[in-house]
Amino acid sequence: MIFFAIDGEQVLSTCMVIELQPDIWEICKFATNEKFQGKGAGKAVFAAALDYAKDKKTKKVVIYSNKNLKSALHIYQMFGFQEVPVDIDEYERCDYQAELIIDEEDH
Repeated sequence: MIFFAIDGEQVLSTCMVIELQPDIWEICKFATNEKFQGKGAGKAVFAAALDYAKDKKTKKVVIYSNKNLKSALHIYQMFGFQEVPVDIDEYERCDYQAELIIDEEDH
């Protein structure tokens, strides 16, 4: 599922969430137009993607990213994601992995 924050015809931010395997979803392709960073669009699409995964009764949400993306890392931490050792080499620029364990009451 892909989420967008749009103002008129301008895309402010986007985020995607995909099922990797039963009970594990990945939030990916998260980006916010630099002109609109800090205005809440990124948080809104990220929250929508996370809520979608929770609605699917996932037990864990993972993120693969890059440590240079400071604004994105800040949002991940705001939503409770914890950094864990990187466990894949599929993504060439990936040097950061985080996960959020979803409790039953969070669904």
